[in-house]
Amino acid sequence: MKSSWRQLFWTIGIILALGVVTWFLAVTSEAPRENPGELTELKNEGLIALESGDYDASDAAFLSITQSLPSDPLGPRNLTISRVLALIAASPQQRAAAIERVDEAVELLRRVEPDSPSTYVLASRAAQAAGNESKAYAAMATAADVAPDDAGVLFELYTQASLSADSKWIAKARGALRRAYELAPDNLSILIERLLVQADEQDAAITITLESARRVLAPFVDSIRGQTQVDLHAFISQSTQTLLTQDENRWSEVSRNVRVIANLLRPEIATRLDRKRLIRNELEYMLTEFSVDRGKETLQAQIIPGIPVKLEPAGESQQFPELINVRAVTLADLDLDGQQDLLVARDQSFEVYVRSDPGWILSTRTGVPIEPIGIVTADFDRDSGDAARAAGQCETADLDVIVFGADGIF
Repeated sequence: MKSSWRQLFWTIGIILALGVVTWFLAVTSEAPRENPGELTELKNEGLIALESGDYDASDAAFLSITQSLPSDPLGPRNLTISRVLALIAASPQQRAAAIERVDEAVELLRRVEPDSPSTYVLASRAAQAAGNESKAYAAMATAADVAPDDAGVLFELYTQASLSADSKWIAKARGALRRAYELAPDNLSILIERLLVQADEQDAAITITLESARRVLAPFVDSIRGQTQVDLHAFISQSTQTLLTQDENRWSEVSRNVRVIANLLRPEIATRLDRKRLIRNELEYMLTEFSVDRGKETLQAQIIPGIPVKLEPAGESQQFPELINVRAVTLADLDLDGQQDLLVARDQSFEVYVRSDPGWILSTRTGVPIEPIGIVTADFDRDSGDAARAAGQCETADLDVIVFGADGIF
């Protein structure tokens, strides 16, 4: 009997010891980081990896942050983005595992940000990438419910659900487009789709949309006419006049005209930019800072004791020249000497001042035929590489200058 009890005690002891060892190994290997400085460094590493397409590294970083700060949205949000993009890029052999991982991330995000439209937009993108269209529609519909005044969310719901074979989803998509147009009537992508849908529905209110389109499309009339011999305004007028008749084929003609307008506008850069403003890239949903409370804690941990600083004006010989009637000022290294030059736009002139030991001298002055309100510097003609090499410098230089005002540019 004593032997049996002794054997039982030994067995229990071994089991407890193994449990302690297992717990210790788990904690030491997966222990969340609590040091705010380490978390900030890990966050920055994750952001760099995510933006550069290293999804394994970004996944590891944001998963660790999620474990350390389970209530902060940064970790789950960015982890979800990382896994959505990883799923999009996954090979056929990797898809099953990638779908499971992105579903886990979306669930984490729902717990932390249940009231954010970003949660459901990303959930919809995840479902789309997984090939689950009905799940994608449902998630985007939830995003639209959470953010009923977000034209981008509404338009994305339209672009997704309008492809459905289910009449219920098509009706919901068109309702979302109608609301998006009310919110952003000047957005070219929304305007095009609104005209197409109204023509398809034979909605008499299309005449109001056409008149609004006349104003919105005015900047494109001349360029499109020059390229295609098609006058957008003429097509709008023709459609409006056709709808006043009782011709039984009037809606067919209006639909044809609207399709022509849509096909001419879609390739325009302005239209594509308007679409990008609505359907944002996944990375645009990325969080770059911890929540307010965690941010304060991190900032406090990183504060370095200050040193006394006393500011004094530069000597008289080093002061900028006295400038009057100044409209705009900027600094740029125009002469490639490694020092900033002073660019000044006055009422009727543009001037460049360069450093001269010990102060500044006027290098260039030219009249401008406009009343300037600003200065822009950039390498507009893309000859910076040659200029930098000629100057014996490595950095890109050779800036060009535009002075602009209400009356044009110079």
